[in-house]
Amino acid sequence: MISQKEADLIMQKKGNSRGEVFKSYSDCFKSSQGQDLINGIEKKLQELNYPLEFKKIKSLDWLPEAYSELIMLILEREYNWKKEDFFNLGQEAPKFSFIIRTLMRHFSSPERVLKEASGSWKRYFDFGELTVGEYSEKDKFVHLELRDYDKGPLMCIYLAGYILRIAKLTIKGIDIRIKETKCIYQGDNHHEYLIEWS
Repeated sequence: MISQKEADLIMQKKGNSRGEVFKSYSDCFKSSQGQDLINGIEKKLQELNYPLEFKKIKSLDWLPEAYSELIMLILEREYNWKKEDFFNLGQEAPKFSFIIRTLMRHFSSPERVLKEASGSWKRYFDFGELTVGEYSEKDKFVHLELRDYDKGPLMCIYLAGYILRIAKLTIKGIDIRIKETKCIYQGDNHHEYLIEWS
């Protein structure tokens, strides 16, 4: 169960994201588990006094990104989702994102995608910063750094899956892997994801 106090604390967090983020959640839920899961999440959000109707969201709307943390917590507490479920959700979400499909048409090489990483983040979010750290095409790795993003540890897992899917769409490699090597919930001052491929 999620207490009202927990929900209130989450929803007080600053920062907004495009409606596209929530539409991709909804499309994933519908594709994998049907309308019942969407209805259940909406009902729980209503009970917590933070109603959200997925079908009314428009892609370019700005909504509190805190909803992402609250939705993930509902999935964990009410539906017993595990780490792999959040990771898989992250991997599925880009398939349903109009913005990502558009970007992939224009930035088909890893180098160009990495150069656009920061700008792409700003298309989705009005807070936080995603930058490319160390990158070596020769040694086949890249570090992505995410700063000023505090939306709960479940979102770290979701984002790892999301970033991995983008990497798989753009990097020509056989074995593409991702690992969160720094995390604010582990005492670091930012998140960092290491992507490696062979």
